[in-house]
Amino acid sequence: MRRAVFYLFMPQVLFILSSKAYTCELKVGWEDWPPYQFKKGEQVTGLDMDIVKAIAKAEGCTVSFDEIPWKRHLVNIERGKTDLATGASKTPDREKYANFTDNYRNETMSLFVSKDKKDLKIKNTKELIELIKKDQFKLGVLRGYYYGEEFKKSLEDQVFKSKVEEVTSIKQNLIKCSTGRIDGILGDKFVVTHNIIEEGLADKVFLTKLDVNTDAVFIMLSKKSVDKNKLDLIQSGLEKISKNGTLEKIKESYLLKK
Repeated sequence: MRRAVFYLFMPQVLFILSSKAYTCELKVGWEDWPPYQFKKGEQVTGLDMDIVKAIAKAEGCTVSFDEIPWKRHLVNIERGKTDLATGASKTPDREKYANFTDNYRNETMSLFVSKDKKDLKIKNTKELIELIKKDQFKLGVLRGYYYGEEFKKSLEDQVFKSKVEEVTSIKQNLIKCSTGRIDGILGDKFVVTHNIIEEGLADKVFLTKLDVNTDAVFIMLSKKSVDKNKLDLIQSGLEKISKNGTLEKIKESYLLKK
């Protein structure tokens, strides 16, 4: 009788064991893009990579990293050679070959100012534009970057554009801002902060509360290599680290302490 009971429940035991034996392995592509993705010694790190690691830890997944240019990365996602990409915008074309998690962070273009303008209160983009028009604020931007529709329309006016100083690198802007040649710069909140720390300018260039543009970004997952089980695990892991505060702590660790 005992043996009969054993055989009766054997299929359920096997099912439980097989479900727990499911292994979650994530092949993650990355390229040098500090502070989101970069290498420190032999360790792949950065804001986005820390988030992926936290998600993997929450769900018991293992992670491997492959350094790869962005365009090739997208091809690999489409072909199923790479599972995951971070910092991705959701587009109809990409949705043909990839799934997306919930929005896990934003790419925000913010205003940074020199020490002399630290106490200046600028409420919105319109107010900033008006100050520039009146020659009351010298602004530096990166050539070819997008700072939102309101600012884009203003730059189409050649008189206004002549009042804005365009350069090709963040470091150029930081040097000009830290020495008082310009009053402020626009740039990605985390990228500019990273460069401020790298250049030792934390006491000369300051992040303000003014954000001129915000775009949602997502984790993009290959439809060919990431099955529903893995997709659900990643989304579940993201929800867990969001609820327990880990996600926000990771983001805050890449900003200067106030």
